[in-house]
Order: sequence, then C-alpha cells, then structure tokens
Amino acid sequence: DKPAGPTSRALVDRVVRRLGRRDIGHAGTLDPFATGLLLVLVGRATRLVPWIQEWPKSYHATVRFGSSTDTLDGTGRITATGPVPDALEDRLPAAIASLTGTIRQAAPMVSAARVDGRRLHELARLGITVERVPRDRTVHALTLIDVNGADVELLVTCSSGTYVRVLAESMGEALGVPAHLAALRRTAIGPHVVDSALDASELDGIETDLLADRLIPLTSILVDWPQRRVGPEESVDIGHGRIPRAWNDASGDVGPGRFQAVSESGELLALAERHGGHYRFLRVFHPAGSA
Repeated sequence: DKPAGPTSRALVDRVVRRLGRRDIGHAGTLDPFATGLLLVLVGRATRLVPWIQEWPKSYHATVRFGSSTDTLDGTGRITATGPVPDALEDRLPAAIASLTGTIRQAAPMVSAARVDGRRLHELARLGITVERVPRDRTVHALTLIDVNGADVELLVTCSSGTYVRVLAESMGEALGVPAHLAALRRTAIGPHVVDSALDASELDGIETDLLADRLIPLTSILVDWPQRRVGPEESVDIGHGRIPRAWNDASGDVGPGRFQAVSESGELLALAERHGGHYRFLRVFHPAGSA
C-alpha cells in the first residue's frame, strides 16, 4: 500500500534491499502524490506483466474544479482558474456519461511515457512540448461518490494505460471550467485489492522471512486463469518447450482459451493457450530456484 511521496521505483528498491535480490519490478506506476495498491513482482512473477496489464484498475479519485495545473494534478503550477459552475452536482452526470466507455487519450507531458526514446517528464523539465498520439482507452465505470464544494469524489474503473489526471482535465473541459486531479488512490488491479496489501510503512520493520512469506504464490497471481494439473512426463516435456502429447487426450481438458499448467506439487510450469484443437505456450517457467 503505497503512501503519498515516494516514487513507485523507490518502493521497489526498498523491497530489493530487503529481499537481497534484483529481479524485482512492479506492474503499473503510481505517481508520487498517489497512494494505494502497487503490485510488486518478484523473480518469475515479472514475466506475468503482459497479462496483469490486461486487468482493469480501480481508483478513488478527487477532481477539484476551478483551477487547472501544468501537471494536471495538485503538485503542479496553476495555469488557469475559473468559477465553479452553479449546481455542479446536477451537471456532472452528463460529463460522466461522455467520459464512460471507449475514449481517446494522449499521455500528459509530465508522465513516464516515452516519445522517440525520451521520457516525457524529462522533456517537460526542459520546457519542450512534443506531440503525443492519442490512444483508445476504456473507462468501464465512472461513479459519483460525493460533491463537497469544488471537490468531486469518484470511483474510476478503467483499462491499463488510462491517465486519471487526463480524465479529470477532460471532465473540466466537458463542463467548461478548469479542473485537475487533487487526490488519487488505487484500490484494485483486477482481482487484487489494496485491503490485502502490505502497508509500505512496514517494509523496513518486518523480518525478511516474514516479508518473503507475504509474497503471493505464482499460481495465485492470474487467479482468473483455470489450472491444468500435469504429471511428471508432461512436466519434462514442458521444461523442454514441447507440447505434451497427453494434452491431445480430452481427459482433464480445461476447455478452449488460456490456462496455467501446474505440476503435481503446485508449481507453475507454463502459461498456455488452446485454440481450435491446437496448443501453444505463452510462457514456460524454469523450476523455482533454477533461474
């Protein structure tokens, strides 16, 4: 559970130091001012990022109307001000409806996105603004929670890559008034929720063994993928990158689509996919401790 202040990378570095290993990353940046769920991936779990990024992400966001900033959030310099609309709460449903579903977004200049190999925030610090290509994003749900003066609290569920800061700016544009993102807390990434997360304040005090015990087993990360148990001969085939011959037998079939191939001891051996009677590997994993 990330607090406001440190970067996502800084928290990962703390885990690196505590566990004494460098093969650690995360599955989605939170801006320094933001709080909430940061999925830290250790070892072989880093190879699951492409599928973790398919999950929607959920946030509790506060949009502040009446001012906009150069960073689109409360950490930036105010660039414009304007009166908060009368009957703001009555006008919000139309703005929310216009920003729900498939929308087009360009990355803000103050962000970690890259253009021609350079991070946008590095260019922004140099006073350089470059053109960013808008991309399709999906806002699955945008729910009004509360209105308190100029501050509007929302629950946002959106696709990976959606900038809630840009969403706040767009909401202001829909109402014809400057706006920025005043607060942001990520509450979930797919099935994983912040209520189950380790509080970052505990990182330095918890014993290393207990910290390691808090790691989610590899087979419990992609919990929405069915599992297929495989025997010793199949495990050998998978280890050599071969589709087991036994998979052509209908017994134990998990049906079409993607699944986890799991050993009898419960170890994740591969991610695989069945389509039209044919199988292919998406990822093959070395046994724990070998790589």
